[in-house]
Amino acid sequence: MTKTEDAKPPQQDGAVAADMNAGEKIWTLLFGFGVPYSLVMFYLTQEQRIELDKRDIPQMSYGDFKMVLAAACMFYFIKNLWERLTYPLFEPLIDLKHQGLERDLRTKRTSKWVFDFFFYSTFVIWGYSIFRDFLPWMVGGRATCHSIWNYHPYRLDSKFLQEYYLVQLGGQLYKSLDQIFKKRSDSKFWEYFLHHFLALVLQVHSYVGHILCTGIITLVTFDVTDVFLSSLRAQEAFRFKIKWLFPIYYVITLLVWIYIRGIVFPVCVLSGGWTTQIFGDMYPPRNRLADPFYPLLLTFLFVMNLYWIYALAMVGIKSWRSWSYENVYDPTILKDGKGKGEAKKKEE
Repeated sequence: MTKTEDAKPPQQDGAVAADMNAGEKIWTLLFGFGVPYSLVMFYLTQEQRIELDKRDIPQMSYGDFKMVLAAACMFYFIKNLWERLTYPLFEPLIDLKHQGLERDLRTKRTSKWVFDFFFYSTFVIWGYSIFRDFLPWMVGGRATCHSIWNYHPYRLDSKFLQEYYLVQLGGQLYKSLDQIFKKRSDSKFWEYFLHHFLALVLQVHSYVGHILCTGIITLVTFDVTDVFLSSLRAQEAFRFKIKWLFPIYYVITLLVWIYIRGIVFPVCVLSGGWTTQIFGDMYPPRNRLADPFYPLLLTFLFVMNLYWIYALAMVGIKSWRSWSYENVYDPTILKDGKGKGEAKKKEE
């Protein structure tokens, strides 16, 4: 915590907590709406699969999800082993201003962020190596934004596509379950859980509904933004840092988020969902009622992206005004004074 944060009056902390609670209520309501909406979408997708069956058109199988469960278990064991092994390595590197319980929790989070950096980097390298022909030129690929919806509703055959997709799904399933069982006390639980739920629904639907090219582009490019964000978060907690490098890296991270999630995603992915998919060729075998459901969820994801870009920008604005790092977005590690007494005892 910064000196500026320590100097805040108690009533201001209460106001912040109230705002966060109000925000959580909104995310909870949206989740309540998203569950029945997703069920209807999957029902219509199943009707579409029946149309494909009538014409003997190859489909992705639900049986493939056995690999998803295996991947989720694999990530669970790898992540827990990583946290146990890296905690004693990262704890001495954490900034000395963090002490007691605060230091313990921040060490665990830093371990998570470093793990996320390698996690997302692996998928970015893997994705670019096998999907370069499907990625749009705006992100270094060889395709155009106008072509990514052309494959729907047919199955897309590409080497290692199933493995990449299913392992990604396994990672998303693990994150969703981890959020439910281990992070219920987070002040932004419902926001994070809604994000994981939405990502899981979109990935499953894009796989069984053969919206694969769109899913590939979204997965690979969003992982690029998460590589920058996870490494930025880890840098902030470390004691040894080059002061002038951190703000530069923050600006680069913000620009990457604005470009990929704020420009590339709506231009290349979202726009095609509302145009090419719905008003394109009327003859391919499909259930037309299912067509607007996926773009609508993509639109909701885009709105969440704009919110996260705004939150990331506010971190920079607050930090610039106070001349110190002001993380106004991440859940407060020691909120409402809880844990501070325990932290003092540890220091004594």
